[in-house]
Amino acid sequence: MLNLHIKNASSLLTTKNLRRIKKYIRLFGFKITFNELRKKLWQEKYYLYSGIKLVQTVIKIEGPEDETNPYNDTTISVVIPVKNGGEQFRSLLSSLKNQKGFKDLEIIVVDSGSEDESIEIAKESDAKFINISPEEFSHSYSRNLGAKNASGEYILFTVQDAQPTSDSWLQGLISVIKNNDVVAVSCAEIPRAGADLFYKAISWSHLNFMEIDNQDRIMTYPNIVNHISLKKNAQLNNIACLINRNIFKKYEFRGTYAEDLDLGIRLIRDGYKLALISSTKIIHSHNRSAYHYLKRGYIEHLYYYKFLPNYPSYSHDVGQLISEIVFIYRLLHSLVCIDLKDLKVPLTIKNLSRFVIHKLYNAHKISNFEINHIKSNGYIDNNFREFLVRFFGLHDDINDNYLSSEIILLDSMQSYTTMILEFMDNNYIIVDHELMEDFKYCLFNAYAFICGIHLASCYWQGSDSENEIIMNINYELTQLV
Repeated sequence: MLNLHIKNASSLLTTKNLRRIKKYIRLFGFKITFNELRKKLWQEKYYLYSGIKLVQTVIKIEGPEDETNPYNDTTISVVIPVKNGGEQFRSLLSSLKNQKGFKDLEIIVVDSGSEDESIEIAKESDAKFINISPEEFSHSYSRNLGAKNASGEYILFTVQDAQPTSDSWLQGLISVIKNNDVVAVSCAEIPRAGADLFYKAISWSHLNFMEIDNQDRIMTYPNIVNHISLKKNAQLNNIACLINRNIFKKYEFRGTYAEDLDLGIRLIRDGYKLALISSTKIIHSHNRSAYHYLKRGYIEHLYYYKFLPNYPSYSHDVGQLISEIVFIYRLLHSLVCIDLKDLKVPLTIKNLSRFVIHKLYNAHKISNFEINHIKSNGYIDNNFREFLVRFFGLHDDINDNYLSSEIILLDSMQSYTTMILEFMDNNYIIVDHELMEDFKYCLFNAYAFICGIHLASCYWQGSDSENEIIMNINYELTQLV
């Protein structure tokens, strides 16, 4: 994915964008860069030809006049859904208690069946404790319940495994609301060092997409409304979301997923302004399995179809999609377990990029794959392995000739792989053995995520008879992530 900041036609050829294009050419060559640039321009065509700015980027961030006790009169309630939070939860509460500039913080914990020491940890921090059953939990319900028990002028929504970056972190958030005409603010995430490579890459790509890689933004309702402009201007993030309590009481969260994006859309649609900043960040990340990314890709994109107008879908029928998923698995298994195994490390990111992209862009020319059984693949977890075995059973009655000359899933795999390699080029100097192993896991995580995206598209637009074929898969993948 070629990350360019495009606000209108005149912004295409900025120094920053030209630098990115030049870097892309160095990594992947002219042909790949041209293809990615063409896709990017088609995606952003509304703004290139309308002359209308996509985002407002001017934001004023100033500290309070009284630096000694700057926000003594400001009351904040922190709402945290918890289940088996462990030591990261303890660390979060300690960081919140140590935030400077506030007389006191009200901490509200909504626990949904913890079996570890989370309850005791919460009580040690004098948190207000609310207990719900695991069956009652949803991302919206737990947060709404916590907010109903809040007394602060503002509510901070966060999660049990987040970590403020300093003892002035909360001041960084509240100062945005105090000095700007906004009702809510979220901040960028910093992944932990131990996060999986795919999580790091998609987090980096998201910062670029939201245009907060090196700036802070005010978000308003766009002049042209489509899936890109809404997402760029409404994406609050419940990893850290500070909001005026009276405003939140009027709206609350709703639904079981993407509740923060849905809230942001409703707020800007009603004329409120939001802020998204990178000058203040929060530490948060995961080390996730392929099966998690399969479910995340599926659920996330079902909700995008629901919330975002004209969100692009893929022209699959079920038989074609099944054949493509099998084809891409064979391709990746060959690439990861045979081709990359023969590459000598250390090597440069550039050499790895050229090698991998050449394989992916010439996949149609590969007629035979040496494939071990799915059960022998050490780069996927057991849940995803079992899912693939069941899913591949659907392929038994489909002839491989069903595979068309245009493999839509391959295009997605190419784009995500180029994004991952670009992230690596920005953050690593050399590919050693450890990074190579992370990259192999990352490719299968990306594959799982892409499978989820395309299965969601197929289910969303399919006929009843087609949906019946993947009905059991749909039930499995819509269980909460």
